[in-house]
Amino acid sequence: MAAMKWPYAAVAAVGLSFVLATPAWAGGPPAASGGSGTITPVSISSRTADGNTFLDISFAGTMTGTFAGTFTETATQVIHPDGTTEAHGFGTFTGQAGSCGSGSYGFQVGARGTVALLMGRFGSIDQSGATVTIHTENTFVFPGPGGPGTFVYSGRYTC
Repeated sequence: MAAMKWPYAAVAAVGLSFVLATPAWAGGPPAASGGSGTITPVSISSRTADGNTFLDISFAGTMTGTFAGTFTETATQVIHPDGTTEAHGFGTFTGQAGSCGSGSYGFQVGARGTVALLMGRFGSIDQSGATVTIHTENTFVFPGPGGPGTFVYSGRYTC
C-alpha cells in the first residue's frame, strides 16, 4: 500500500493517453501560459480487477502563475500490475485566467506514466457554462510519490 501513497494525486496534476483536440484559436495568436499547482485528494474509493487497481478520486487544488486560483476535479485512475498508470478527469477552475479576466471554466485532464512520474494535458471545455471566455491547452508534469503533491504546467491560451 505504501507504493500507492501518491498515485491518486497524480491525476489532477496531471494525460498523454487522452490528448485533447488541437484548438482553433479564435481571438488572435495565443499567449504562453505556465506555473505550478498543488493538489489534495478529498475522497478516494478503489477496486481491483485482473490485477489492475481502479481509483475514483475527488480533488481540491490551487494554481499559481498564468492561472491563479482554485480547482476541483473528479477523476478515474487505473494502475496496472507493471506499475504504469493512466487517468482521465473533469473539473472546474475558478480564479484569474491569464489576461482573459476572472471567473470559472470547465476543463478536461488526461495523464499517463507511472506512479513515480505522471505527465499529461489539461484544457478548457464546455464554454457554455464558463464565466470567463478562454481556450487553453497545457501540459503538466507530476513527480509522483517523491513530490509534495505539486505539479508544473505550461502551454498556451487565448481569450
